[in-house]
Amino acid sequence: MRADRHRRGHGATLMSALERIVRGGYQLGALGASDDGARLYVSHGWQQWRGPIAALTPDGIRGTPDKAGAVYVLPVSVPLDLSGELVCDWRPGSVVARRLAGKRRAWWSGPGYRACVTLGLDILLLNIDPNLRMVRELEYAGYAMRAADLIELTVAGRVILTGRWVKWVTIVDATPTGEPWLDASLASLAAAPKRLMPTDWMARHPGYSPVHAGLAELASQGAVRARTHGTGRRTYIEVELLDPARQARVRARLDRYVAAGSAADVLDWALAGLVHQCTLWIPGHFDRAEQRQFKLAAKGERGKSNANPAEATIRMLMSDAHNCRNVDP
Repeated sequence: MRADRHRRGHGATLMSALERIVRGGYQLGALGASDDGARLYVSHGWQQWRGPIAALTPDGIRGTPDKAGAVYVLPVSVPLDLSGELVCDWRPGSVVARRLAGKRRAWWSGPGYRACVTLGLDILLLNIDPNLRMVRELEYAGYAMRAADLIELTVAGRVILTGRWVKWVTIVDATPTGEPWLDASLASLAAAPKRLMPTDWMARHPGYSPVHAGLAELASQGAVRARTHGTGRRTYIEVELLDPARQARVRARLDRYVAAGSAADVLDWALAGLVHQCTLWIPGHFDRAEQRQFKLAAKGERGKSNANPAEATIRMLMSDAHNCRNVDP
């Protein structure tokens, strides 16, 4: 920043916006600070890392004593021992603090929260009827899959919703997540000729059908076998489920949400909310009490407060997925 623009609150404004993203989707924040900048970060609650600093380089873990005292962290949802060793990932030219020694990395800094599996693919797998060999609620499943992509990109800190009365999908970080499915959606959003409302993205955005693309991806993973029958408008997709255990694991995520309630994992909560908002099909028996829990996921208290911007955004996206049925194609 130019010297004549110092001490005007620009840095504090920038940090406040950054911290909302960190608190909304990450377990902690970390940055390197100059002596002049450290005062600003401390005033915002960032804490100096007092322990040794090291980098995970191509040649193994190497100490970086020149960085000692220059790294500050913002705890969010994990307990931190500020006197422990902090091991940072390597990139050519510099070191970026992304990993704590002995701690599991956040899902978005690697290839997907589970490699080759996303919330959208889980939704598609959940809606495959193995007896009828078809995708149930095909149109609504497509809306839910597109909403799921936006939800995961929100949790990953890649997109937010902006605007006061009309909400627009805004990219705040175009860095790929490492998960090809999500990165394709991120690239599509970035290439859109105009800004998009969430319902535009879910119901109108041009491109290959998310259901067709999802079936192709699941087929490549050996989970399904899909065949198209008929011609023209009289076509239908026959889907053979090859991995029922994987579908059962997705079904178990809903059971896990019901058991955990308000303390459920954010993506399990989003899955349950989308099941209700898009009236998705669930394999197994119909359980009225469970359906009430799914309704609570979509319309309960979670996500109502702006204290957690990511969850507030997810709640709006779940509602937009429901509203897609009223959007003209």
